Amino acid sequence: TKADIPIVNNITAGVVTATKFVGPIEGNVTGDVTGDITGSGANLTSIPAAQLTGTIADARVSASSVTQHVTPFNDDAITNDISILALKVSALENSTASNTNSTYVDTFQDSAGISNFTTSGRDSSGEYVGSVYNAVTNISAGWKGGGNNNTGTDAPNATSYTGYDGVTRSKGQIVGNSNFPNYNGFNLGHIFGASDNFEVIFNQRGSYQAIARVYGNLGSTLSSIGTYKSEPPQGSSGQTFSSFMGGATYNGVYPAPAGSNYDGTIFYRYYRENNSFKIQYTQSASDVAFDLTAITALRASSDLITGNGVGSVQTRNEQMLLIMGEAGTTSHLKIEMANTFAETTSATGSVTSVTINAPSTISKMGVVVTYVDHAGTATLNTDLKLFLSANNGSNFTQVTLAALPLFATGVKMAKANDVTISNTGTQLKW
Repeated sequence: TKADIPIVNNITAGVVTATKFVGPIEGNVTGDVTGDITGSGANLTSIPAAQLTGTIADARVSASSVTQHVTPFNDDAITNDISILALKVSALENSTASNTNSTYVDTFQDSAGISNFTTSGRDSSGEYVGSVYNAVTNISAGWKGGGNNNTGTDAPNATSYTGYDGVTRSKGQIVGNSNFPNYNGFNLGHIFGASDNFEVIFNQRGSYQAIARVYGNLGSTLSSIGTYKSEPPQGSSGQTFSSFMGGATYNGVYPAPAGSNYDGTIFYRYYRENNSFKIQYTQSASDVAFDLTAITALRASSDLITGNGVGSVQTRNEQMLLIMGEAGTTSHLKIEMANTFAETTSATGSVTSVTINAPSTISKMGVVVTYVDHAGTATLNTDLKLFLSANNGSNFTQVTLAALPLFATGVKMAKANDVTISNTGTQLKW
Protein backbone atom coordinates (compact mmCIF):
# COMPACT_ATOMS: atom_id res chain seq x y z
CA THR A 1 0.00 0.00 0.00
CA LYS A 2 0.99 3.59 -0.31
CA ALA A 3 1.28 3.75 3.44
CA ASP A 4 4.25 1.37 3.15
CA ILE A 5 6.31 3.87 1.08
CA PRO A 6 9.33 4.69 3.28
CA ILE A 7 9.08 8.47 2.99
CA VAL A 8 10.87 9.23 6.26
CA ASN A 9 13.88 7.18 5.15
CA ASN A 10 14.43 9.57 2.24
CA ILE A 11 14.93 12.56 4.57
CA THR A 12 18.25 12.57 6.43
CA ALA A 13 19.42 14.58 9.34
CA GLY A 14 21.32 17.76 8.44
CA VAL A 15 21.59 21.46 8.88
CA VAL A 16 18.14 22.74 7.96
CA THR A 17 15.70 22.08 10.81
CA ALA A 18 11.93 21.80 10.39
CA THR A 19 9.58 21.05 13.22
CA LYS A 20 6.86 19.64 10.95
CA PHE A 21 5.97 19.18 7.28
CA VAL A 22 2.24 18.75 6.88
CA GLY A 23 0.44 17.89 3.70
CA PRO A 24 -0.42 15.17 1.17
CA ILE A 25 2.31 12.83 0.09
CA GLU A 26 1.82 10.89 -3.14
CA GLY A 27 -1.74 12.07 -3.31
CA ASN A 28 -3.50 9.66 -0.86
CA VAL A 29 -0.83 9.33 1.79
CA THR A 30 -0.92 11.80 4.61
CA GLY A 31 1.16 12.24 7.69
CA ASP A 32 3.71 14.29 9.48
CA VAL A 33 7.35 14.33 8.44
CA THR A 34 9.70 15.51 11.19
CA GLY A 35 13.46 15.83 11.57
CA ASP A 36 16.40 17.76 10.15
CA ILE A 37 16.57 18.15 6.38
CA THR A 38 19.62 18.96 4.25
CA GLY A 39 20.04 19.84 0.60
CA SER A 40 21.87 22.11 -1.85
CA GLY A 41 18.99 24.52 -2.21
CA ALA A 42 19.79 24.81 -5.91
CA ASN A 43 16.12 24.52 -6.87
CA LEU A 44 14.71 26.83 -4.21
CA THR A 45 12.90 29.64 -6.00
CA SER A 46 10.20 32.18 -5.29
CA ILE A 47 10.81 32.17 -1.56
CA PRO A 48 8.70 34.93 0.04
CA ALA A 49 10.97 37.68 1.44
CA ALA A 50 9.01 37.58 4.68
CA GLN A 51 10.35 34.09 5.28
CA LEU A 52 14.01 35.26 5.12
CA THR A 53 14.90 35.95 8.73
CA GLY A 54 17.97 35.82 10.94
CA THR A 55 21.52 36.93 10.18
CA ILE A 56 24.21 35.78 7.77
CA ALA A 57 27.78 35.45 9.02
CA ASP A 58 30.28 37.96 7.53
CA ALA A 59 32.43 35.12 6.25
CA ARG A 60 29.47 33.85 4.15
CA VAL A 61 29.26 37.13 2.12
CA SER A 62 32.13 38.14 -0.19
CA ALA A 63 33.26 41.80 -0.47
CA SER A 64 32.45 41.86 -4.17
CA SER A 65 28.87 40.81 -3.37
CA VAL A 66 28.46 44.11 -1.54
CA THR A 67 30.72 46.54 -3.45
CA GLN A 68 29.16 45.65 -6.79
CA HIS A 69 26.14 47.67 -5.66
CA VAL A 70 28.14 50.63 -4.25
CA THR A 71 28.87 53.77 -6.31
CA PRO A 72 32.64 54.48 -5.86
CA PHE A 73 33.43 57.73 -3.98
CA ASN A 74 36.43 59.86 -4.94
CA ASP A 75 37.42 62.56 -2.43
CA ASP A 76 40.00 64.23 -4.72
CA ALA A 77 37.72 67.19 -5.45
CA ILE A 78 37.16 67.82 -1.73
CA THR A 79 40.87 67.46 -0.97
CA ASN A 80 41.77 69.90 -3.76
CA ASP A 81 39.17 72.42 -2.59
CA ILE A 82 40.50 72.29 0.97
CA SER A 83 44.06 72.77 -0.29
CA ILE A 84 43.06 75.72 -2.47
CA LEU A 85 41.16 77.28 0.43
CA ALA A 86 44.25 76.90 2.64
CA LEU A 87 46.33 78.69 -0.01
CA LYS A 88 43.76 81.48 -0.28
CA VAL A 89 43.62 82.04 3.47
CA SER A 90 47.41 81.92 3.80
CA ALA A 91 47.85 84.43 0.98
CA LEU A 92 45.21 86.81 2.34
CA GLU A 93 46.68 86.70 5.86
CA ASN A 94 50.31 86.90 4.67
CA SER A 95 50.99 83.81 6.73
CA THR A 96 54.31 82.03 7.00
CA ALA A 97 54.65 78.33 6.22
CA SER A 98 52.43 76.22 8.49
CA ASN A 99 50.93 72.77 8.76
CA THR A 100 48.15 70.75 10.38
CA ASN A 101 48.12 66.96 10.87
CA SER A 102 47.27 66.48 7.20
CA THR A 103 48.10 69.69 5.31
CA TYR A 104 51.16 71.89 4.77
CA VAL A 105 50.99 75.29 3.05
CA ASP A 106 53.61 77.89 2.11
CA THR A 107 52.89 81.09 0.19
CA PHE A 108 56.49 82.36 0.47
CA GLN A 109 55.91 85.35 2.73
CA ASP A 110 59.47 84.62 3.81
CA SER A 111 62.08 81.93 3.16
CA ALA A 112 61.60 80.06 6.45
CA GLY A 113 60.01 77.11 4.65
CA ILE A 114 62.92 76.76 2.21
CA SER A 115 66.04 74.70 2.95
CA ASN A 116 67.88 75.24 -0.32
CA PHE A 117 67.87 77.46 -3.42
CA THR A 118 69.82 76.40 -6.52
CA THR A 119 70.15 79.16 -9.16
CA SER A 120 66.80 80.40 -7.85
CA GLY A 121 65.49 82.58 -5.05
CA ARG A 122 62.53 84.26 -3.40
CA ASP A 123 61.36 87.60 -4.71
CA SER A 124 60.62 89.62 -1.57
CA SER A 125 58.28 92.14 -3.20
CA GLY A 126 56.28 89.66 -5.28
CA GLU A 127 56.58 86.90 -2.67
CA TYR A 128 57.27 84.02 -5.03
CA VAL A 129 60.13 81.65 -5.80
CA GLY A 130 61.58 81.21 -9.25
CA SER A 131 64.68 81.27 -11.41
CA VAL A 132 64.01 84.96 -12.15
CA TYR A 133 64.45 86.58 -8.75
CA ASN A 134 66.10 89.26 -6.70
CA ALA A 135 69.45 88.02 -5.45
CA VAL A 136 69.87 89.60 -2.00
CA THR A 137 73.21 90.54 -0.48
CA ASN A 138 72.97 91.30 3.23
CA ILE A 139 74.98 94.16 4.69
CA SER A 140 76.55 93.51 8.10
CA ALA A 141 77.54 97.12 8.85
CA GLY A 142 76.31 98.67 12.11
CA TRP A 143 75.80 102.14 13.57
CA LYS A 144 78.42 104.88 13.07
CA GLY A 145 78.57 108.43 14.37
CA GLY A 146 76.72 109.75 17.41
CA GLY A 147 77.59 112.81 19.48
CA ASN A 148 80.51 114.63 17.84
CA ASN A 149 81.85 111.58 15.97
CA ASN A 150 82.38 111.40 12.24
CA THR A 151 80.40 109.21 9.87
CA GLY A 152 83.05 106.49 9.94
CA THR A 153 83.44 106.04 13.72
CA ASP A 154 81.62 103.24 15.55
CA ALA A 155 78.72 104.62 17.57
CA PRO A 156 79.43 104.67 21.34
CA ASN A 157 77.38 102.18 23.36
CA ALA A 158 76.24 100.27 20.27
CA THR A 159 76.01 96.54 20.92
CA SER A 160 75.38 93.34 19.00
CA TYR A 161 71.92 92.73 17.58
CA THR A 162 70.41 90.14 15.24
CA GLY A 163 67.97 91.88 12.95
CA TYR A 164 64.79 90.59 11.40
CA ASP A 165 66.87 89.61 8.36
CA GLY A 166 68.82 87.12 10.51
CA VAL A 167 72.08 89.09 10.30
CA THR A 168 73.95 89.65 13.55
CA ARG A 169 75.59 93.08 13.49
CA SER A 170 78.25 93.83 16.12
CA LYS A 171 76.97 97.44 16.35
CA GLY A 172 73.39 96.70 15.45
CA GLN A 173 71.52 98.38 18.32
CA ILE A 174 71.68 101.09 20.95
CA VAL A 175 69.37 100.39 23.88
CA GLY A 176 68.58 102.50 26.96
CA ASN A 177 68.15 106.25 27.11
CA SER A 178 71.36 106.61 29.13
CA ASN A 179 73.25 105.38 26.06
CA PHE A 180 72.08 108.39 24.03
CA PRO A 181 74.09 111.26 25.54
CA ASN A 182 72.91 114.74 24.50
CA TYR A 183 71.51 114.75 20.97
CA ASN A 184 72.72 112.38 18.28
CA GLY A 185 72.95 111.65 14.59
CA PHE A 186 73.88 108.11 13.48
CA ASN A 187 74.37 106.51 10.10
CA LEU A 188 74.48 103.00 8.73
CA GLY A 189 78.15 102.24 8.12
CA HIS A 190 77.73 101.59 4.41
CA ILE A 191 77.81 103.80 1.30
CA PHE A 192 75.34 102.52 -1.28
CA GLY A 193 76.50 102.57 -4.88
CA ALA A 194 74.83 104.80 -7.45
CA SER A 195 73.11 101.85 -9.14
CA ASP A 196 72.38 99.77 -6.02
CA ASN A 197 68.88 98.62 -5.30
CA PHE A 198 68.52 98.41 -1.52
CA GLU A 199 66.15 97.86 1.39
CA VAL A 200 67.06 99.16 4.85
CA ILE A 201 64.75 99.13 7.89
CA PHE A 202 65.40 100.98 11.16
CA ASN A 203 63.41 100.47 14.36
CA GLN A 204 63.26 103.43 16.78
CA ARG A 205 61.41 103.90 20.04
CA GLY A 206 61.13 107.29 21.71
CA SER A 207 60.30 110.95 21.20
CA TYR A 208 61.78 113.59 18.89
CA GLN A 209 63.09 111.25 16.26
CA ALA A 210 65.00 112.36 13.16
CA ILE A 211 65.91 110.93 9.76
CA ALA A 212 68.15 112.07 6.91
CA ARG A 213 70.18 110.98 3.92
CA VAL A 214 73.24 112.20 2.02
CA TYR A 215 73.66 111.59 -1.69
CA GLY A 216 76.03 112.51 -4.49
CA ASN A 217 79.62 111.58 -5.26
CA LEU A 218 80.52 110.30 -1.80
CA GLY A 219 83.62 108.27 -2.60
CA SER A 220 84.53 105.21 -0.57
CA THR A 221 85.79 106.67 2.73
CA LEU A 222 83.02 106.89 5.34
CA SER A 223 84.82 109.21 7.71
CA SER A 224 85.36 111.90 5.07
CA ILE A 225 81.63 112.54 4.54
CA GLY A 226 81.06 114.56 7.71
CA THR A 227 81.39 115.05 11.47
CA TYR A 228 78.22 115.34 13.50
CA LYS A 229 77.38 118.12 15.90
CA SER A 230 75.82 117.12 19.19
CA GLU A 231 72.46 117.69 17.53
CA PRO A 232 69.88 115.49 15.84
CA PRO A 233 69.76 115.37 12.03
CA GLN A 234 67.81 118.43 10.96
CA GLY A 235 66.74 120.27 7.82
CA SER A 236 70.19 121.31 6.60
CA SER A 237 73.73 119.95 6.67
CA GLY A 238 74.89 123.00 8.66
CA GLN A 239 72.47 122.19 11.47
CA THR A 240 73.54 118.54 11.51
CA PHE A 241 77.31 118.50 10.78
CA SER A 242 80.22 120.57 12.04
CA SER A 243 82.06 119.58 8.84
CA PHE A 244 80.54 118.26 5.62
CA MET A 245 82.10 117.20 2.33
CA GLY A 246 81.69 119.32 -0.77
CA GLY A 247 79.59 118.13 -3.70
CA ALA A 248 77.19 116.11 -1.57
CA THR A 249 73.51 116.87 -0.95
CA TYR A 250 71.88 116.53 2.45
CA ASN A 251 68.14 116.17 3.22
CA GLY A 252 66.72 115.70 6.72
CA VAL A 253 63.44 115.74 8.67
CA TYR A 254 63.16 116.70 12.34
CA PRO A 255 61.03 115.80 14.22
CA ALA A 256 60.23 112.67 12.24
CA PRO A 257 58.19 111.34 10.69
CA ALA A 258 56.02 114.32 9.73
CA GLY A 259 57.54 117.48 11.23
CA SER A 260 55.85 117.24 14.63
CA ASN A 261 56.84 115.17 17.64
CA TYR A 262 55.55 111.63 17.86
CA ASP A 263 56.41 109.60 20.95
CA GLY A 264 56.26 105.90 20.13
CA THR A 265 57.71 103.10 18.03
CA ILE A 266 58.37 103.95 14.39
CA PHE A 267 59.64 101.58 11.70
CA TYR A 268 61.39 103.35 8.80
CA ARG A 269 62.00 101.67 5.45
CA TYR A 270 64.54 103.22 3.05
CA TYR A 271 63.92 101.59 -0.31
CA ARG A 272 65.38 102.10 -3.79
CA GLU A 273 64.70 100.00 -6.89
CA ASN A 274 65.69 100.98 -10.40
CA ASN A 275 66.60 104.49 -9.18
CA SER A 276 63.15 105.05 -7.61
CA PHE A 277 63.70 106.03 -3.95
CA LYS A 278 61.28 106.43 -1.04
CA ILE A 279 61.16 106.32 2.76
CA GLN A 280 58.08 104.61 4.21
CA TYR A 281 57.07 104.37 7.84
CA THR A 282 54.55 102.84 10.23
CA GLN A 283 54.10 103.93 13.83
CA SER A 284 52.64 102.68 17.09
CA ALA A 285 52.12 104.44 20.42
CA SER A 286 52.98 101.19 22.20
CA ASP A 287 56.22 99.27 21.78
CA VAL A 288 55.68 96.48 19.26
CA ALA A 289 57.90 93.70 17.96
CA PHE A 290 59.18 93.83 14.42
CA ASP A 291 57.81 90.63 12.90
CA LEU A 292 56.16 89.37 9.73
CA THR A 293 53.02 91.38 10.37
CA ALA A 294 55.06 94.53 10.92
CA ILE A 295 57.25 94.15 7.83
CA THR A 296 54.25 93.35 5.64
CA ALA A 297 52.47 96.49 6.83
CA LEU A 298 55.62 98.60 6.41
CA ARG A 299 56.23 97.46 2.84
CA ALA A 300 52.62 98.18 1.96
CA SER A 301 52.47 101.52 3.81
CA SER A 302 51.38 104.60 1.89
CA ASP A 303 52.83 106.85 4.62
CA LEU A 304 55.98 108.42 3.16
CA ILE A 305 58.51 110.90 4.51
CA THR A 306 57.97 114.03 2.41
CA GLY A 307 59.41 117.09 4.19
CA ASN A 308 62.57 119.14 3.70
CA GLY A 309 63.49 117.89 0.26
CA VAL A 310 63.25 114.20 1.14
CA GLY A 311 60.35 113.90 -1.29
CA SER A 312 57.64 111.27 -1.49
CA VAL A 313 59.09 109.18 -4.33
CA GLN A 314 62.18 110.47 -6.08
CA THR A 315 64.49 109.42 -8.87
CA ARG A 316 67.90 109.06 -7.21
CA ASN A 317 70.84 107.44 -9.01
CA GLU A 318 73.72 108.67 -6.87
CA GLN A 319 75.71 107.17 -4.02
CA MET A 320 73.77 107.40 -0.77
CA LEU A 321 74.33 107.36 3.02
CA LEU A 322 71.36 106.72 5.34
CA ILE A 323 71.01 108.58 8.66
CA MET A 324 68.89 108.34 11.81
CA GLY A 325 68.93 110.40 15.01
CA GLU A 326 67.19 111.54 18.18
CA ALA A 327 66.78 114.41 20.59
CA GLY A 328 64.38 113.00 23.17
CA THR A 329 63.75 110.10 25.48
CA THR A 330 64.96 107.26 23.27
CA SER A 331 64.80 103.67 24.48
CA HIS A 332 66.18 101.90 21.42
CA LEU A 333 67.52 102.29 17.90
CA LYS A 334 67.93 99.04 15.95
CA ILE A 335 68.89 97.85 12.48
CA GLU A 336 66.31 95.27 11.40
CA MET A 337 67.35 94.87 7.77
CA ALA A 338 70.05 96.12 5.40
CA ASN A 339 70.70 94.64 1.98
CA THR A 340 71.19 95.25 -1.70
CA PHE A 341 69.38 93.24 -4.34
CA ALA A 342 69.62 92.72 -8.06
CA GLU A 343 67.39 90.84 -10.46
CA THR A 344 69.01 87.61 -11.56
CA THR A 345 67.80 85.38 -14.38
CA SER A 346 68.71 81.72 -14.68
CA ALA A 347 67.53 79.28 -17.34
CA THR A 348 66.84 76.64 -14.71
CA GLY A 349 66.56 76.50 -10.95
CA SER A 350 65.27 74.41 -8.09
CA VAL A 351 63.87 75.00 -4.63
CA THR A 352 63.72 72.43 -1.80
CA SER A 353 61.55 72.75 1.27
CA VAL A 354 62.48 72.24 4.89
CA THR A 355 61.49 68.96 6.54
CA ILE A 356 57.78 68.67 7.34
CA ASN A 357 57.14 66.20 10.17
CA ALA A 358 54.05 64.03 9.69
CA PRO A 359 52.23 62.46 12.69
CA SER A 360 52.33 58.98 11.11
CA THR A 361 54.00 57.07 8.28
CA ILE A 362 53.04 58.45 4.88
CA SER A 363 52.84 56.37 1.70
CA LYS A 364 50.75 58.74 -0.43
CA MET A 365 50.87 62.50 -0.86
CA GLY A 366 49.06 65.11 -2.93
CA VAL A 367 49.90 68.66 -3.95
CA VAL A 368 48.39 71.89 -5.28
CA VAL A 369 50.79 74.48 -6.74
CA THR A 370 50.20 77.99 -8.09
CA TYR A 371 52.46 79.59 -10.66
CA VAL A 372 52.80 82.50 -13.09
CA ASP A 373 54.25 82.35 -16.60
CA HIS A 374 57.04 84.92 -16.53
CA ALA A 375 57.75 84.50 -20.27
CA GLY A 376 56.11 82.12 -22.72
CA THR A 377 53.89 79.33 -21.45
CA ALA A 378 55.18 76.72 -19.00
CA THR A 379 54.47 73.11 -19.92
CA LEU A 380 53.50 71.13 -16.83
CA ASN A 381 55.86 68.25 -15.98
CA THR A 382 58.43 69.58 -18.48
CA ASP A 383 59.08 73.23 -17.63
CA LEU A 384 57.51 73.01 -14.19
CA LYS A 385 58.29 69.82 -12.28
CA LEU A 386 57.38 68.89 -8.73
CA PHE A 387 58.83 66.08 -6.61
CA LEU A 388 57.69 64.67 -3.26
CA SER A 389 59.55 62.71 -0.60
CA ALA A 390 58.52 61.00 2.63
CA ASN A 391 62.02 60.09 3.81
CA ASN A 392 63.56 63.55 4.22
CA GLY A 393 64.67 63.85 0.62
CA SER A 394 66.69 60.63 0.34
CA ASN A 395 64.29 59.63 -2.44
CA PHE A 396 62.01 61.89 -4.46
CA THR A 397 59.05 60.86 -6.58
CA GLN A 398 58.07 63.14 -9.46
CA VAL A 399 54.35 63.80 -9.57
CA THR A 400 52.26 64.23 -12.70
CA LEU A 401 50.75 67.69 -12.51
CA ALA A 402 47.34 68.35 -14.07
CA ALA A 403 45.95 71.83 -14.71
CA LEU A 404 43.24 73.33 -12.50
CA PRO A 405 41.20 76.52 -13.06
CA LEU A 406 42.96 79.83 -12.40
CA PHE A 407 43.79 80.59 -8.77
CA ALA A 408 43.53 84.34 -9.44
CA THR A 409 43.86 86.64 -12.42
CA GLY A 410 47.07 85.63 -14.19
CA VAL A 411 47.88 82.99 -11.56
CA LYS A 412 47.65 79.42 -12.80
CA MET A 413 47.17 76.32 -10.70
CA ALA A 414 47.96 72.60 -11.01
CA LYS A 415 47.49 69.51 -8.84
CA ALA A 416 48.42 65.89 -8.33
CA ASN A 417 46.35 63.55 -6.17
CA ASP A 418 47.22 60.39 -4.24
CA VAL A 419 50.79 60.07 -5.45
CA THR A 420 52.35 56.82 -4.24
CA ILE A 421 55.73 57.68 -2.71
CA SER A 422 58.66 55.39 -3.53
CA ASN A 423 59.86 55.30 0.11
CA THR A 424 57.43 55.74 3.01
CA GLY A 425 58.26 57.74 6.10
CA THR A 426 57.29 60.64 8.36
CA GLN A 427 59.78 63.31 7.19
CA LEU A 428 58.18 64.98 4.20
CA LYS A 429 59.74 67.33 1.65
CA TRP A 430 58.82 68.82 -1.69
